[in-house]
Order: sequence, then structure tokens, then C-alpha cells
Amino acid sequence: MGLTEMSEVEAEIAALSGLATDRLRIEWRRLYRTEPPPRLSRDLLLRAVAYKIDERAHEAPGFEPEVMGPNGTERKVLLVD
Repeated sequence: MGLTEMSEVEAEIAALSGLATDRLRIEWRRLYRTEPPPRLSRDLLLRAVAYKIDERAHEAPGFEPEVMGPNGTERKVLLVD
């Protein structure tokens, strides 16, 4: 990722703080393709949207598939010698 692309991502994330809560919910729906939790605070909504924007910019899927549980939650992995 080039410097210009990174600056665009940083600008997009910085602009989130100026959005109304309703607009942040729209961004959540666009990025996560699901409804946001109804009682999620504005601060957590903003952080989750910013995280997803940053994640997509770095093409990082979060957790690797082999450490994800069947319902998309993290599962514990037991390492045995």
C-alpha cells in the first residue's frame, strides 16, 4: 500500500468523528453487512467502523480461519507437544 492510499484511509477514518450516529450505523451496515447492535454506544460504533476500514485497507481478515469457531467467534487452540 502506497503512502497516498494510506493517507486516504487515515482521512476516511478521521472523518468518522464528524458523522452523526445514524450515518455511522449506515457505515456499519455497509462494512459489516449486518445490523449494528441496537444499544451500541456511539464511541464503540465509531471504533468498530474505523477498525473495519483499516482492516480492509491492509487486507487483513482479522483472525485466520483455522482459529475461528463455527459461528465466527474465536476459539481456543490447545497446543500439545
